[in-house]
Amino acid sequence: MTNKEVIQLYENYQKHYATKLSEDEFVTLLTFFPAIQVLTADGIIDTEELVYVQHIAKSMAETYKDDLPNKYELIDLQQNYEKELSYILDNMDKWSAKFTFGLKSYLRDMPEVKDIVFDVMYMFADASNDISKAEKEMIDNLKAELELS
Repeated sequence: MTNKEVIQLYENYQKHYATKLSEDEFVTLLTFFPAIQVLTADGIIDTEELVYVQHIAKSMAETYKDDLPNKYELIDLQQNYEKELSYILDNMDKWSAKFTFGLKSYLRDMPEVKDIVFDVMYMFADASNDISKAEKEMIDNLKAELELS
């Protein structure tokens, strides 16, 4: 289920970037977006964090593994997500607030997804074995903004 705000966000995103993602795949990107926000909380993307971006892309693609006909389609989807994330990372100032607003709207309609969003966000923050002060502040801000438990 996709709500009006998410559809508008997807259409707006398509106007600015030639995405290959379907609407459903875009919603997956949207639900993983807080993990990207936490990862980039300090404003610097280092080499280690780029590895986590690849892990996020793989995790997003893996959510479709049972729906795709073969592993090559899964690899293609992962590469598409990597391209999307690269674009978003280069344009965080343009998309961050819009994605957060869209996700908040989506979560209002799909509250059962809130735990997944929180778990994914926290999992990638904790992946480096140390949550920085900036990451902790971002997690707290997103928890409040997205009304996560």
